[in-house]
Order: sequence, then structure tokens, then C-alpha cells
Amino acid sequence: MKKTNREGISLIVLVITIIVMLILASAVILSLSNSGISDNAKEVTFKSDVSSLKDELFAYVSNAEAHGIANEDINLSGEDVKKAIPSINEKYIKILEVKEGKLKYVGSDDNEKAWSKEVGLSTN
Repeated sequence: MKKTNREGISLIVLVITIIVMLILASAVILSLSNSGISDNAKEVTFKSDVSSLKDELFAYVSNAEAHGIANEDINLSGEDVKKAIPSINEKYIKILEVKEGKLKYVGSDDNEKAWSKEVGLSTN
């Protein structure tokens, strides 16, 4: 009678294990991609950036008021917004303007429009 050595993993068990792991990995990837994590990150980034820009504009408006300039006279758009908010980047120059001393969203993205309202910006 021959004695067989049964130590180790058979090739079939190894292949089945790999297939199960691939199925689980694909399920996790699909669930993460459909959960909107990137959308949430965009929303948080937008709101954070706009809130910082609002704070900088507030400082500019306060300084202007100290020099006798009324809020109604502070209207800036395009590159002129950099006068009030030096740290603003190109993306926000195109979608934000200053009307009567307040930041206003003038872009066309519906998500950004909703987020702007949530942080207290006026929109079109």
C-alpha cells in the first residue's frame, strides 16, 4: 500500500480562494464608487474654500468701511476680485463675484449653486 503525502494546499483550493477574493474586492470597489465619496469630498472642499474666501472678503469690506467706503460701492468681478481676495484661485474667479460687498455665486453648476446657498452666498 502506497502512502500519499497530503501536506500543503491543492491547486484547486488555491484557485477557488483567489476567485472568492476577487469577487469580494470587486464588490467593495463597486460599493465605494457608487457611494459618492468623491462627490462628498468636492462638496466639503468647495464649502471650505468659499467660507475662507468669505472671511477674507469680510476683512476687506471692514477695512473699506473704516476708510469710508460703503458696502454698496464694493462691486468686483473677474480679475478685480483679487483686489479684495488675494488668495482666490482661477477656478473661483470665474464663478464668484462681489456685489455690494458680499460674495455671490455666478457659475452654472447646480451642485455648486446649492452648496453656495448652504454657506450663505447669493446666487443668480
